[in-house]
Amino acid sequence: MKFRVGEKVMGFCRFGLVVLIAGILICPLSADAENLVSGRYLKGAGQEIKIELMISSPAPPLVIVVQHLPKGVKVVAAEPELKKYKPNKGVAKWLLHKVAPGKMTVSLQLDRSVEKGEINGEIRCRDTAGKMVSIPLQN
Repeated sequence: MKFRVGEKVMGFCRFGLVVLIAGILICPLSADAENLVSGRYLKGAGQEIKIELMISSPAPPLVIVVQHLPKGVKVVAAEPELKKYKPNKGVAKWLLHKVAPGKMTVSLQLDRSVEKGEINGEIRCRDTAGKMVSIPLQN
């Protein structure tokens, strides 16, 4: 059986296509955590803490924002409303359902001023593979 050059090239291309498809099926593509949601402090000191979230498209179905505060600091107001707040542990959480792609802001009003570096926070959501990921808030 004789092969012509064109047939060899076509056979190689078909083989390459099969390998590519198999690779995609075996190792599904998932978005990096930072490509799903990211966040930064617009105000990270004083009595008001303001966080800007950048939500990808398509947006995750649930975004959790966790803010850690120094012990003894109390939250007097939050926008949007907090889902959980544990003043004795210094943890405030937002559970944001059905967020739209783009930018959004969450904020806390505290009973006293905090210094830069006294607070930290993170964003949690599921990546495209369904794994829960945690993304630190940027200062």
